[in-house]
Amino acid sequence: MSHNDAISIDEIIERALSLCKTLPPQFNNFTAIFKDCKNRLSLGTLHLAVMGMFKRGKSSFINSLLGNDLLPTSVVPVTSIPTTIKYGNAVRCLIRFFNKNPDLVVQESITAVHNCLMEHVTEEHNPLNNRCVDETIVEYPHPLLKNGTIFVDTPGFGSTYTHNTKTTLDLLRKCDAVLFLLSPDPPFTLTEVEFLKEVLRAVPRIFFILNKIDLLTIDDLKKIDGFIQSILSNNLGFPRNTRMFHVSAKMGRSLANRPENDPSWSLSGMAAIRTEIIDFMVKEKYFTLSQAIRDKCRQALTSIQERLDIEHRELLSPAEDARRTYESMAHSLGSIRTAIDKEIGMMNAEMKAFGDFAEKTIDSLKGNVQRKAGEALRVALESAPLKRSELSRAVYVDFDQYAGALFDHFFLQVVSAINKPLRKAITLHVNEFAKIREDIVKENPSASLPVQELDTLADDLEIKADSSWKLEGVAIAFHQIKLPFIGFFKSDAVKRQRYYECFSRAVTEIMTLNIFRFSKMMKELVLASCKKLKTTMSGRSEELLKATGQAVEEKKKNVDNLESTVAARVKEIEEQKAEVKEVEKLLV
Repeated sequence: MSHNDAISIDEIIERALSLCKTLPPQFNNFTAIFKDCKNRLSLGTLHLAVMGMFKRGKSSFINSLLGNDLLPTSVVPVTSIPTTIKYGNAVRCLIRFFNKNPDLVVQESITAVHNCLMEHVTEEHNPLNNRCVDETIVEYPHPLLKNGTIFVDTPGFGSTYTHNTKTTLDLLRKCDAVLFLLSPDPPFTLTEVEFLKEVLRAVPRIFFILNKIDLLTIDDLKKIDGFIQSILSNNLGFPRNTRMFHVSAKMGRSLANRPENDPSWSLSGMAAIRTEIIDFMVKEKYFTLSQAIRDKCRQALTSIQERLDIEHRELLSPAEDARRTYESMAHSLGSIRTAIDKEIGMMNAEMKAFGDFAEKTIDSLKGNVQRKAGEALRVALESAPLKRSELSRAVYVDFDQYAGALFDHFFLQVVSAINKPLRKAITLHVNEFAKIREDIVKENPSASLPVQELDTLADDLEIKADSSWKLEGVAIAFHQIKLPFIGFFKSDAVKRQRYYECFSRAVTEIMTLNIFRFSKMMKELVLASCKKLKTTMSGRSEELLKATGQAVEEKKKNVDNLESTVAARVKEIEEQKAEVKEVEKLLV
């Protein structure tokens, strides 16, 4: 890889970092990713993660490569904290904590470093990371590390300690290549298949190493190779002839201090790991590192694009919901106006209907009133003296008293007949108004509607007996009656009949006049109740419409502001997505 290419990648990273500055805070993790890529590019380091299920021999494998028992090993799952091993002039261990404890540095000897790691990175001595270890770095003066190669010993996945699997997955974005360890016990599991799917999403290059070959015959080794290769091909899309490196970390550790051309060392398989993987990676380091960083950048950009798409959808959804809610409220307001107009229209129609009903009710009862007035007249004549000078006065007194009581009863009959449908009509309007108000509250619970008590409206508006109303014209009518002279020899019955006919005409006029007055008064009372109902309901309705209209306007203002904010952010997102695509093109 040329120097110009390196600069080109660096410029791409700088452009990606500039992009990150325009993104919201929830995208800050991508800034860290691109900064990490920039640092690794400038340092020229190569991160090789040693991964695999628990008890595949990862720590023993690294110890074998380095020729010393730096890392703790055991027959039970050991590593719970990732350990980074890089070059240093002397053996040294650095433990950093996330609970603000000071860093721990141990550099007396390999044994001291080993013991320190045992205390801080193993599940046995630091279960569930109770010591709050954040990072473990081991420096070691080995030629294998001097060229910038960094090993990462990872916690084994698939053990009973589920947090180990998560910790291992979290490391993937920092790795340039993975040395994936397998072993015959068993050779390949479903857990490893699923884990490798995650690895493939994050790491560009994976080397497969079958450890513990000292436990196998040559035939067994061939069978296991074929088995593993078929799974890699069928389940994960690897080439059918994917290279399997065979090692015995145990044997390699025991021979680690022999020359690399020693046949025994070669038999352990560790020589091939050094020459065919690590040395190859070092020779191709800049290309490999560049490719790894390109892949990291590409993956980060893809994630940014996906998250921008998600944010875009999530932005539009509330705005669309708010717009639909507003439109529903506006439509509802129109429907409410229509319903109220309908109610008021019905009240207008009811005014005439109740006036007609009052008139018909009076018409249906006035014949009975006239008849009873005639009967009262006859009763008055029966008890009155037949002297013409005294008769009119006596009949007037009796009839006036009776007629007053008769009209009082008549009044009550008519009022009772009218109030029943009038109360029903008022109750129906009040209930309809309450339903309209309830619908408004359902549509917009936040609307500040006026409190409108209408429960007593029917009582307030029903027709009441008018105590000021009195019969008119009775005295005048009786005063104007001219009684004829009938003769001395006519019987009392004949005289009473003749006088009855005279008085009857006057009584008929009196009753006709007062029934007309009464009918007119009742119509006015009914009209006044209906008008008061209409005025009350119209006033309350206007208050309701005003409050609802204000709520709708407030909702519209909020929706407009939200849509304006969303539109601005959507424009930003579109610009950011376009920039992501431009940076992605540079990585091709």
